[in-house]
Amino acid sequence: MGHQEPAVEFLTDFEERLEVVQIQREVLHALLSKLGTPQGEYVLQVKCLENALLNIMELHNGYAESYNLYVMKLLIFKVSDCRDSRLTQSTWEAIIADTQNSVMPEQQMANISAIVSALASCFFPSEAAFPLDIITLMLEKLALENRHVISQGWKPQTLATGGVPYGSIFDAFQNLNESQILLFNVQEAVQFLSSDIAILISDWLEEAIRPQLRVLCNDFPVNLLDDAVNQYLRELDPQ
Repeated sequence: MGHQEPAVEFLTDFEERLEVVQIQREVLHALLSKLGTPQGEYVLQVKCLENALLNIMELHNGYAESYNLYVMKLLIFKVSDCRDSRLTQSTWEAIIADTQNSVMPEQQMANISAIVSALASCFFPSEAAFPLDIITLMLEKLALENRHVISQGWKPQTLATGGVPYGSIFDAFQNLNESQILLFNVQEAVQFLSSDIAILISDWLEEAIRPQLRVLCNDFPVNLLDDAVNQYLRELDPQ
C-alpha cells in the first residue's frame, strides 16, 4: 500500500501538469488569433508561451488577463476551480459587452445567445466558469431590456441549446423568481420571467414525451411543475 501512494501522487501531479500544458496551448492559440503575426514586444511573449512551461497564475495574469482573453480566463477558472464570483461575473460581463459592439439590438441578442450557448457547451456544469444563477440573472436583465427584439423563450432556449438540462434551468429560474432583487419586484418583470418559465416548462414537457426519450419520463417532476404553473399563472394575471 505504501508503494502505491508515491505512484498515485506522481500520476496526479502529472495529470495536473498536463492540464496546464493543454491550457497553455489554448492560450497561445487564442493570443495568436487575437494578435495575428506578433511584432515588437509581442514576439517575446509568444516565444515564452512556445518554449517555457508556465504555471496557471502566470497564464492568467500574464496572458488571459493582460490581453483580455476572456474565454481563456473561464478555462483557467474551470481547471483551477476558482470560485471568485465577482471575478467570474466581471469576465462574463466583458464577454457579453464584446458582442454588443457596433451592431443593431437584434444582432446583439443573436450574438449573445450564440456565445452563451457555445460556452455552456464548453463549461457547464462548472460553477467556477459557468455559474448558472449569475448567468441566468444577466440574461434575464438583457432580455427584459431588449424584449421587443427577441422571441419569447429566448433565455431558456439559449441555455438549453448549450446543453444545460431543463431541470437545472428551471432551478435557476426558480431561484431568480424567489430572489429579493429589486428588478423582479416590478410586476412587468415578474410577468416577463413567469412567461419564460412557462415556455421552459412547455419545452421540457415536449422533450420528455418524445418517443425516443420515453425512458426519461419518470424523471419529469409533474407535481412540482404543476404547482409552479399554477403559481406563474397567478403572477401573469395579477387581477
